[in-house]
Amino acid sequence: MSDLAGFSPEAIGLILLASSIYFLIGWAPVLWPIIATHKVRHTFPRRWLFALTILSLSYGVIVAFLMLLSLPATAYSTFIAPQLAANGFHGTDWLVRANNLSVNYWWLMLPPALLVLTFVLVRKLQPAWPAMCSALTANSSFKPNPLRGSA
Repeated sequence: MSDLAGFSPEAIGLILLASSIYFLIGWAPVLWPIIATHKVRHTFPRRWLFALTILSLSYGVIVAFLMLLSLPATAYSTFIAPQLAANGFHGTDWLVRANNLSVNYWWLMLPPALLVLTFVLVRKLQPAWPAMCSALTANSSFKPNPLRGSA
């Protein structure tokens, strides 16, 4: 079996290596917070909540970034730029080309962006996390028995 679907064994090995790395980078928002909390100390409070918070923040920041930049750029490239180009104005062709690149290859940019954002969020939130958890549990204002009489 010297050849599988037209690829040499070295090429198949490289494809498998690249796809495995891509897969692991895609799981970074889940795996890295758990690894970082187990590496630091044994008494890290609410590890799973920390991991879910990092996961939610990393995907939320990516989605917000894409909605704030990609949605208006795509709307401009779809509706406004063709009319301007038809009228002879080509000053924003670079924006249309950049938007087409990001629209066509967003799936290549997403895992590295998530990896970088995950590392930044873990580094920023990990020192403050025990104080956040203690602030959440310090609220003792809940009274299980309602007040009697007129309020």
